[in-house]
Amino acid sequence: MIAISSRCVRGRRVALVGVLGVLGAVFVPWVASAAGSEELEVPPFVLPLEETAAAELAEEDWYRLLPTVENDGYMNRYVIESDLGRFTVEGDVRLRLRLREVRDRAFETLASRPPASP
Repeated sequence: MIAISSRCVRGRRVALVGVLGVLGAVFVPWVASAAGSEELEVPPFVLPLEETAAAELAEEDWYRLLPTVENDGYMNRYVIESDLGRFTVEGDVRLRLRLREVRDRAFETLASRPPASP
């Protein structure tokens, strides 16, 4: 609880400033979120993979990226298909990290297989 005093500091009332600050911090975000927040949300749009920074990463022996990418206006959402499963990744940095993990897991799987007999 905030203690309200009526002391004057350089000619201004501290209590009034404190109360207005608390009311503004509590009610302004609440009113903004309640009034028309549905109208502010933009649905994601779909881009072809060729128009993204990850176009050169489209396919390798151990994975492939789906040809369409969702974008929410801030970040791309990629889908990776591999022998390990299907993964959804947000952002170019995480995509490169996840592809490295998929590649490493694919190499581990290949290394753990017994050699083929002639």
